[in-house]
Amino acid sequence: MKEQPADAPLPEKSTLENRIAQLEEELASRRKAYDALGAEKEQSELFIDSMLDHAFIAFDPEGRVLRWNQGAELVLGWRADEVLGQSAAVLYTPDDVAQDLPAREREEASEQGYVHTEAWHIRRGGTRFWCSGSLTAVRNQTGQLVGFVKILHDSTEWEAAQERLRESEERLRLFISNVTDYALLQVDTEAHISSWNAGAARAFGYGEDEILGQLMRTLYVPEDAMRGDAEADLEMARQSGRFEDARWLVRKDGSRFFARWVTTPMRDEAGKLRGYAKVMRDETERRNTEQQMRASLAEKRVLLREIHHRVKNNLQVVTSLLSIQADRLEKPELSAILADTENRVRAIAALHETLYSSQDLASIDFGSYVQHVVRSLIGFFGVDMDRLHVHVHTEDLVLDIGQAIPLGLILNELVTNAFKHAFPGGRSGTLEIQLSYVRDSVDLEKGQTLDEGMGKLTIKDDGVGLPEKLDIDEPGSMGLHLVNVLVAQLQGELELSRTRGTSISIKFPIEGILARFSEHGPDIAR
Repeated sequence: MKEQPADAPLPEKSTLENRIAQLEEELASRRKAYDALGAEKEQSELFIDSMLDHAFIAFDPEGRVLRWNQGAELVLGWRADEVLGQSAAVLYTPDDVAQDLPAREREEASEQGYVHTEAWHIRRGGTRFWCSGSLTAVRNQTGQLVGFVKILHDSTEWEAAQERLRESEERLRLFISNVTDYALLQVDTEAHISSWNAGAARAFGYGEDEILGQLMRTLYVPEDAMRGDAEADLEMARQSGRFEDARWLVRKDGSRFFARWVTTPMRDEAGKLRGYAKVMRDETERRNTEQQMRASLAEKRVLLREIHHRVKNNLQVVTSLLSIQADRLEKPELSAILADTENRVRAIAALHETLYSSQDLASIDFGSYVQHVVRSLIGFFGVDMDRLHVHVHTEDLVLDIGQAIPLGLILNELVTNAFKHAFPGGRSGTLEIQLSYVRDSVDLEKGQTLDEGMGKLTIKDDGVGLPEKLDIDEPGSMGLHLVNVLVAQLQGELELSRTRGTSISIKFPIEGILARFSEHGPDIAR
């Protein structure tokens, strides 16, 4: 080095001071950067240690543990002083270690920089748990590999929930795919078919690959499709929450069948419409059977109506013959017997007349029938309505023909007796006929109806009354004997009151009567 002359001038003082100040400034800047780096490192350490639900683990390039946060202690069970320096293999199952999974994960992360992991891991004590996470390769500024960082999260519950969801979806898939009697399909919000089960393929003939994505109107008959019925059905379901319809649909081969649809909108948790679920059943055979049954029933109703009509006409012929025969008899007592028989036959004929004109050929509105019989008897006996006041009060009791015929004959007998014997010598008075439910025979609070209880027919007059010596159970007369027989067949009870005239009431069960009369006729020979 060339020496300066002894007499060379020294550097100026200001230049040295400036250089010193510059060095001090650089030193302060580096100290500040170092402090900032330390603060950043401290913040990173705090952040990592605060991840209590995630395990943060650092490894050296050979897979030995270098860093172990509090989350790792909570997730895996080991303390940091127990695991630092240990091989990563301590975290893996024996099967995965045998297959060298830890090394393969490090190799893949080293090549790709990052690898997502989902696998079983081992806690301290040997229990397994499902983990999801990542393994990231860490390199310095020169690109040299300096280690790895692994972040793990215990996903056991989530995986169990996913497994339950998968099982539920599989059960649903199996259920849908194995239902062959019903067509189950889904339609998106644009009316395109988005799912198709085996039942739908069986009903319509389309395979899943043929129909998915097609418009719903493909399944409708052309005239309904052109009218927009497919879209209208979906709109009705959207507005009302459910839409049920029965209509003709068309198969792949063009043949038509009758089916019943139920369409339900599908909405997510937010209430947004996601599509529609449709359930369909082919009811062609059932519809044809119902139509045949209705046609057969209509034929039988016509036949039964004709039978009632002919029975009524035949009974009218019988009454005419009885009337002619009575007129030709010289003995009044014989004429009276034939007249009574004529009235009995007329009462039965009136029932068949009522049934013939009724919509229900098996049962009768007995209240209307009572009115009809009383009017007929008033006309037959030529009752003077100014002298004898007749009041009829009836409720709407509906009886089957097995009940109506015996009760109708009882009505005819008792009203006939009243007209013939209660008001002799032109005596005036009142006759009351009542038909009603016996309300205390049912428990309405337990849901029983009046039709499950008892009915009551009462014929009451304020005439001269029955003879004191007359035993109602052994009356001796044909009419009252017939009443007793018919009351027994109705499984009823007869009540007699002699106070201020005569009152006879018959209580009878409205349901459950043995319809012996309808099968064998009234047993009046006893």
